[in-house]
Amino acid sequence: RGATAGGKKGAKAAGEELGDDASAIALKRAETLFWAHILRRTDLLAGTPLAAELELLLPRWQTACRLIIQRAVKQGMEDALMAGLEMHRCIVQAIEPAAASKGGPGLLLQIPHFTAERSKLWRKGPRKNALLPDFLALSAEERAASLAGEGLGFQPQERADIDEFCVVAPRIQIQEARVFVVGEDEICAGDVATLELRLLRENVQEGEMTGNAHTPYFPGARVAEAWWLTFRLPGRGGKSSVCSRILDTSREVVAEVKFRVPIAGKCRLRLSLCCEAYAGLDQEFEVSYTAKQAPQGAGHDDGSDSGSEDDFDD
Repeated sequence: RGATAGGKKGAKAAGEELGDDASAIALKRAETLFWAHILRRTDLLAGTPLAAELELLLPRWQTACRLIIQRAVKQGMEDALMAGLEMHRCIVQAIEPAAASKGGPGLLLQIPHFTAERSKLWRKGPRKNALLPDFLALSAEERAASLAGEGLGFQPQERADIDEFCVVAPRIQIQEARVFVVGEDEICAGDVATLELRLLRENVQEGEMTGNAHTPYFPGARVAEAWWLTFRLPGRGGKSSVCSRILDTSREVVAEVKFRVPIAGKCRLRLSLCCEAYAGLDQEFEVSYTAKQAPQGAGHDDGSDSGSEDDFDD
């Protein structure tokens, strides 16, 4: 019996060891595929089972990013939300995390037919600090002249693809932001206030709507051009954040987020508007309001104290 028991324990230990080895191999395999994707070297996988495996992993990685974002939103953790968004953009655009977070020529890889070498060449001279928003802001004539630069070698069809990208790539402008309490002339501590943000998509014509994001390295799935509005509440050590996902695809967008006014006094909110699909287009904006001390004995409604949304029904 002792021998039998010892044999079972040994077999169990051996099985666990094999399981650990298999997990380590699978993790290393996934890591290799991840780097092949974001470095855009999937040509090395052509004709192998790894290519099909990567295609299965891409939507799973996107789902993992969304779960991170959802958890961050529910807990009011702005930094975790930003980390999840950064990784999401890396996956759908096939760019390195360093490029997504620090900027630089890597952001230009989101433009069709731009390679690392072409990005460096394009940024020479007066454009040495230019990023994706600067490229999108060029007029058609300025863009054509810049793409004809020495050594770039863009073919006519490639230039046509770039022009088409510039038509659909987001150029969003924050027009106005204000804080108010519905039905009231003033704001008091403890009220449920509304932050209203007005946006204008300069790349979308009147009466039209924007489509899905340009994600050629994320095949088989549509990626919405969604935006995230985040801000930290004053007081409480500035640790609690409000986050809301904006999915409206219209030219003119009015987004509203409700939050509980935490303290009295003059307050300033620093708003962050972050694109879910493209890296390098995030914006910041400030809005101020003054909250009075609530009258003693005044009650407040049971409205939500956070406007956080994490709906991913694209």
